[in-house]
Amino acid sequence: MVLSDSGWRRLFAQDPKAIGRSVTMRSRAFTVIGIMDPTFVSVEMVVPDFWLPVEFNHALRPSAIANSLDLSILLAPGLVPAQAIARLTAVATAFPRPADEKVLRLELEPRQSAIPTGPMEKAVVAMLFLIFLLLIWIACTNLAALQLSRAAARKVEIGMRLALGASRSRIVSQLLTESILLSLLGSAAGPLLATFRLHWVYNYLFSEATRLGLVVVPVSVDWRVFLFSCFLGLLAGLAFGLLPALESTAPSLTLRRGPHPFRTALLAGQTAASFVLLLLSGILISNAHRLEELRPGYDLDRIVDLGINEPLSNADLLKLRRVPGVLSASAIDCTPLNGWTGRSEVTLNGAAQNLRSNQVDEYYFETLQLRPLAGRFLRPAECGAAVISAATAQRLWPQVPHSQILGQSLKLGSEKETNFVQIVGVVPDISTSWIWEEKDPHMLYLPLDGAAQRVILRTTQATPELLSALRQFCVDSAIPTYCQPRSFRDMSSFQRFPFTAAALVSSVLGLLGLVLTCIGLFGTVSYSVVQRTREIGIHMALGALPRQVTSRLVLEGLRGVFIGIAIGLPLCRVFSQLAASSILGIRAFDPYAYSLVSLLLAAIAAVSCYLPARHASRLNPSTSLRID
Repeated sequence: MVLSDSGWRRLFAQDPKAIGRSVTMRSRAFTVIGIMDPTFVSVEMVVPDFWLPVEFNHALRPSAIANSLDLSILLAPGLVPAQAIARLTAVATAFPRPADEKVLRLELEPRQSAIPTGPMEKAVVAMLFLIFLLLIWIACTNLAALQLSRAAARKVEIGMRLALGASRSRIVSQLLTESILLSLLGSAAGPLLATFRLHWVYNYLFSEATRLGLVVVPVSVDWRVFLFSCFLGLLAGLAFGLLPALESTAPSLTLRRGPHPFRTALLAGQTAASFVLLLLSGILISNAHRLEELRPGYDLDRIVDLGINEPLSNADLLKLRRVPGVLSASAIDCTPLNGWTGRSEVTLNGAAQNLRSNQVDEYYFETLQLRPLAGRFLRPAECGAAVISAATAQRLWPQVPHSQILGQSLKLGSEKETNFVQIVGVVPDISTSWIWEEKDPHMLYLPLDGAAQRVILRTTQATPELLSALRQFCVDSAIPTYCQPRSFRDMSSFQRFPFTAAALVSSVLGLLGLVLTCIGLFGTVSYSVVQRTREIGIHMALGALPRQVTSRLVLEGLRGVFIGIAIGLPLCRVFSQLAASSILGIRAFDPYAYSLVSLLLAAIAAVSCYLPARHASRLNPSTSLRID
């Protein structure tokens, strides 16, 4: 046995004399021969406590897991993947195998990091990256509005420089230098702030894994993140400082009347980005809340998965039922909330349908504390009987009372088979796959054929002490199986956690984006009103009422906001549909989120436009005309 640094801390409390000591697992003794350096963390997200020779895989792990191995390959320098595949195919073909089997294809999956790179993981990363890009866009539009306002405020200074002979390119270079300096200072401060807050974020995001005793690969802010942040700052300062610089150094320096088109475009772009950001955050929060409110149909705090994948005898089941704190034990084929269920093809009135199915014993419904809606449960050693869920009854016999379904026959298997089962009971719908799939759309319960492959328990309360006692009981009773008890509450929490973490991250970013949007809208509209103070004074001197002036300014300010909302609506619909098609359990459309975000942005924009407009309309016309 070779220990990892975390395994050395956990198993031996950093004892320097751990080398040479023995560790017993499933009646086998292993000697510690080495401790890995803390910098070595394996190639997976979860760091193992120890490593064993692969020859002991079948002896120590369930057969269902031991028969599948992950093979990590480090390519030699100069060896391309195509050459490695050719050599590995030759080796794999030489392995002894049945005559009807052969190697068809061998593939290598590149691994640049310990983070999984499946389609769902890529979709989550893409969605988070999109949210960050939207936040950067909002910040950059604020920067552009600030630069535009600063340039307009310096129009006299710039005009004097041009009149004294300064070239336009020199003044543009000076304004760009100021913009880039501000951007670089902010982008350099970002990684420093991230370094101080990264530990808190890391602990929260992986709290569910650490609560279960897992050690996750540590992360840090390295020099590449710092350089990337500075590059973004340089790009933002250059892109969003160039247009204001060109605008302020244009040959015509006459005061522009009415809303500035570039400022209106900034308002529209900022509002569109804010709308998409807030709506995506609202959809993620709504989905996380929906998962928290889901009721699977049984008590998650009292049901325990024993965590075995090998047959268990009736005598062992009887021992388990006698453990203090265990109220009931059931042998089943598929564990609920384990992510998958069986499938059975049934034929009724000549029409074949594919239903979810599970093989259970007579204690299954008692363990989950389900009551029959009609009929009864399965009996010991009963063949040719079946129990269906209420959704299955509605699907196969729509509009037929449950009592009239009892005694009906279903044909199992293909057309050549003549295996019939009789419906003896109808039970409520429950969740047996992933927690986000809610209750099963259909389920067929069949008698268990053979010994128990998996076992679930109903307990007084699935406390850590009881789970530890069950694990120790399996060891003391010499039950020949790999036992890792888990409560259904932990299983559901582990499945909900990615949605909860994504909702938290997106809500924080959404709140930050909302604050930036409020500052940007208020600042842009306020400066626009200040720039038009003389114009407002002229209108009021000619007889315009303050109410009319305020209404006009508010409507002009809201024009860009409504354009942004109109742009953001279809964009958000597209992004949410892409997320729903790639991330399991995400609902793309939430009418409450769409309505609340639209009303929220409209209200913020109205207040941001109304306050400076109201202040300008209350100024004395003579005072307004004297303002430069």
